[in-house]
Amino acid sequence: MLEHQGAFNLLARGERYGQQWFLKGLKPEFAQRKLYIDLLRKEFDIAMQLHHPNIVGVVSLERVEALGSLCIVEEWIDGVMLQQWLAGKHSLNEKLHVLRQLLTAIKHCHSLQVIHRDLKPSNIMITREGDQVRIIDFGLSDTDRYSSLKAAAGTVHYVAPEILEADGKITAQADIYSLGMIMKDMDLPRRYNNVIDKAVAVDREARFSNIAQVQEAIESARNRNTQKKWLVTEIVAVVMLCLAAFWSGYHFNTKFFRGQTTPTRSVVDSEQRRADSLALASDTTLTTMTVAEKGLTFFYPKPGVAVAVLPIAESDAVDLGLSVDWAPCNIGAELTMGRLMPGAFLRTMPNPYQVLYYGSDYPDSIFVRNQPSLEGSLNDVAVRLWYGRWRLPLNSDFYELIERCQWQYIEPPGDLPGYLVTGPNGNRIFLPLGGFLYGTHYFSIAERGYYWSSSLSPSGINDPKEWALVLDRYMVQIEPHSRLNGFLVRPVIDKRPQK
Repeated sequence: MLEHQGAFNLLARGERYGQQWFLKGLKPEFAQRKLYIDLLRKEFDIAMQLHHPNIVGVVSLERVEALGSLCIVEEWIDGVMLQQWLAGKHSLNEKLHVLRQLLTAIKHCHSLQVIHRDLKPSNIMITREGDQVRIIDFGLSDTDRYSSLKAAAGTVHYVAPEILEADGKITAQADIYSLGMIMKDMDLPRRYNNVIDKAVAVDREARFSNIAQVQEAIESARNRNTQKKWLVTEIVAVVMLCLAAFWSGYHFNTKFFRGQTTPTRSVVDSEQRRADSLALASDTTLTTMTVAEKGLTFFYPKPGVAVAVLPIAESDAVDLGLSVDWAPCNIGAELTMGRLMPGAFLRTMPNPYQVLYYGSDYPDSIFVRNQPSLEGSLNDVAVRLWYGRWRLPLNSDFYELIERCQWQYIEPPGDLPGYLVTGPNGNRIFLPLGGFLYGTHYFSIAERGYYWSSSLSPSGINDPKEWALVLDRYMVQIEPHSRLNGFLVRPVIDKRPQK
């Protein structure tokens, strides 16, 4: 018996014909139940279709008396899981070698209309000899040949949003999303960030549609780094200045970050001023979200539950030395640093399937599609919830925040990670990576932060979009998103004219 066991599976190593084998069966309490027997048979049936050097080899489905169970017999892989492999020191070429194998294996699955649905580092083995990839565990995989056993399932952080939707159509793009999250774990150079962002786009129209596109994008990113080395120092300097000017432009304004700096406790404490922006009626209004790998537990409003959001005083606005003053916390936040609650998730349109009382703030898109922004209207969530002169930031406000401020990624002890943003005058605000709400599920907690602007993005009536500030450990950028998503809101206030 192996040390790690599945929820309903027995996992063991056996020997036959002088060779080691991996055995996957059912625990005694599940071994006679038809549902779990059917699941095991489905996994075997799907895995037997796949013949690829980077996919675990499945041999047979047979009853193993020593385990008292029907078992899938697979090749034994002498290796480690991907997360263990990544814990070691590996060059970029070694990482790309693993990534290319992974992509070709999934491409093979998709060519047979098989979707893995549970791609994650623990389901990817790396052999000790030659760093060869083996994708394992097709227990949640699916194909159109099956009309049943299609319950929503997956692993938080790696599962595509559409898989967790009750009626979501699952395509090869679900695996592409998971691959994008795995690429984030691989700590690739920042020139691959655009590839990752497109792979993990929540809007499937913005996501890669097939593995071939991912492969092409990765190779393109790699080739961009193979510049000729005979350029003299003066020419390199000119090129770097041009690139700096290009990246500081309005349409491609993005800040990249590598590594992190954790401030002293005194710096953290100085940011923990209470904002009194959320009245917690009772524990029944909240749901608990635990990020085990970071040792964090946070509380979010339950979808469909009204949460009392109290307005914050205009006098609490933080002057960063910019054209507008910024709120010290997100709407719905309990503390400035984000401890306990990073903010209520606010949709910018009603969801036709579920009303979120704390977020149904915009009318149908037909009323707003011809406006450049929602500035000054009651369709602005900050206007509706905080009153006074508070409003959602414009796109230009976000650009000014990116261009003129210093951004420092931090992971405060026991708190959400995020950015300390220091203005030209030395004052600061903190933007936590609070994730987002999609349907009735929360995603990217402690991994990404999404903040709404009031600037509308050109789009069709049936696909309304709005510009949003998107943050992660490596990058800060502005991009359009569907207004049906639940994003965080950090209001601003216009400065009063000087008398």
